[in-house]
Amino acid sequence: MSGSDWPVCLPAAGHAHVRRTAREVTARPGGERTALFASTAVRGYDL
Repeated sequence: MSGSDWPVCLPAAGHAHVRRTAREVTARPGGERTALFASTAVRGYDL
């Protein structure tokens, strides 16, 4: 779930860097980006 470690990640990197890195890591096929940025939160918060 993207952002679930906020603001713990701030000492290591700013928001823009964290988002950019997450997008790069999940750029390959397989739905990983959707899981990170959306569907995990939908399931976790029963949205």
